[in-house]
Formats: sequence, structure tokens, C-alpha cells
Amino acid sequence: LPWHFNICRQRIRENGVELSAISPTGAKSFHVPLKFAHFYDGRSHAFEVDESVTDFLIEYNQAAKLKNGRKFKEAIAAFTALADHPKATGLQKSRSLAEAAACARSLRDHDKAAELAARIPLAPQAKIARMENLSAQRNWTMVVDEFGGEDLSQWPFTEIGAAAAARGRAHHAARNGVAAEADFQLALEYVRDSRARMSLFGAIARNRETVLKDEARALEAWREIADSKTNAGGADYFAGIQGSARLLAGQRRFDEALAILDRVDARKLGGTWSATMLSQRAEILTAAGRRDEALKVWRALLNNKAANRTQRERAEAALQDPARK
Repeated sequence: LPWHFNICRQRIRENGVELSAISPTGAKSFHVPLKFAHFYDGRSHAFEVDESVTDFLIEYNQAAKLKNGRKFKEAIAAFTALADHPKATGLQKSRSLAEAAACARSLRDHDKAAELAARIPLAPQAKIARMENLSAQRNWTMVVDEFGGEDLSQWPFTEIGAAAAARGRAHHAARNGVAAEADFQLALEYVRDSRARMSLFGAIARNRETVLKDEARALEAWREIADSKTNAGGADYFAGIQGSARLLAGQRRFDEALAILDRVDARKLGGTWSATMLSQRAEILTAAGRRDEALKVWRALLNNKAANRTQRERAEAALQDPARK
């Protein structure tokens, strides 16, 4: 028979308290038997499910599925209904409205996003949503002007990571490289989700490479992504592969650059990644003087359906160049 259990953790710091549980309950207490996790040794146990039973977590997860499925209008309605529930706590209202605002941003309905963010009752979450709304409209200077003086280290520690990441990206876009680096480093201290950390390392690498002009430290950040053992295969991972290879090639460390590119099979990638990876490989092989190998890749690129006009023209020029035959 299965054992039913739950374990909670209280994280108490000077600037906040976080309650979490192995099996989240959606309540202040972890002792909600119907939410208990279970484990067993031996035969599995099928539990009866009463579809009429619902609560905040069940409905929040359903709304999140709508968002992940890009059904943003339906997700906005679902998250808004959660926020309007008479028993919703301030945190539940804030989380729900923040997610609804994110959906509105995905629809580029900036007025709706602003309306939803203005309804968020908790100040930190409201400020983060405001920063993200302004950033979605490329109002980087407004983000810096409104929130540049905030001492984020004194915010509730559960919100510092998201706030620092949002402000850091605004500083980067406004070409405030030193301030962006400081915010990104602060965010890294509090962000634990592996995907979010990969995105942060990408932001750090771009800021170091394009604003601070520090390619050595930019390469360190790109390598953090390329060397990751988790979440390999997403856009952030591919960007880390390409960023690492680009800077290594710029240092004429061609074998290392090609070894980084070898971590993915460009022919099996979807979207535009296949063509961009092939194009980069061909350029690096050409720069390394390995012309015969480069020509094979240029031909593969020319036959790649995802290649854009510029890439095709570059491939055609390389193949027509007598010096490369």
C-alpha cells in the first residue's frame, strides 16, 4: 500500500520567509492530507479521482497549460478568474495577475498588460510586472529611471532574482554595461531554475561581449551554457554553443570552436538553427584553411531549406570562388 506524506521547509531570511513543500498545498500549512504525495514499493496504486474537486493549484496549473499551449486569451481569462476568487490570498492574486499580464504581453496587448499589472496587490510583484511591461515595449530608459534606485537586495528574497534579471536586461539595452553586470550577478544568487539560469548566462555573455567589450569573460559565460548537462537542446543552449564557437574562432582556436559545434548535429535541428549552425561551421572551416571540408558544408547549406537569402548567397559565392575549389 502507498504511504502518504508531505514535508515542508521554512526558509527564513532577514528580508522574507518562504514556505515550500514537496507536494505544494496552496495553503499556509503543508498538512493538507488530500494534497499529500505518495510512494510505494511494489504494485502501483490507482487512485480514484473526483473531477468535481478543485482548488487554486489545480486551476492554476490548468491556466498554465493554456499559456504554455499559446492559448493566451483563454489563459488570461483563467488567471484573472483565479485572482478574482474571494478566497485568493494576496500572493495568489499577485501570481495570477502577473501570469495574465505575461499572456497579454505575448499578444502584444500592452494596454491590457498594464491594466492587469496595476491590479497586482503585492508591491514587489507589481513592480516586476511593470518592468517587464515597459521592457516589452522597449522602454528601457523608463525602467532604469523608475527602478534604477531600488535596492533590490532588500526586497523579499523570493522576488530578487526576477527583479534583478528584468532590470539588468533594461540596463543592458540602455548600454549601462556595469550596472547590467551587477544586476545579473545578483539575479544568479537567487535564481535556481536551470532554464532561467541558462537565460541569465546568455544575457551576461551578450552584455560582456557587446557592451563591456570583454570577450574573455563573455566566453566564460557562453561556456557555462555550452557545458551545461541539463536543458540541452533549447534556444538558449544553441545560442551558448554558437557564442562559444564564435569567440573561440575569433581567438583562432579553430579546433576548439569546431569541437563545441560538434555537440549538436546541425542536420537534425529544426527551424533556422540548422542553417545558422551550418553557416557558422563553414565560416570557421574556411578561416582555418580547411577548404575542402568547408566546401562540403557550404553545399549542405545551399541545399538546406531553412537557409535564408543571405546564407544562400554566401554559400554560392564560396562555391564559385576559384580559390576555394
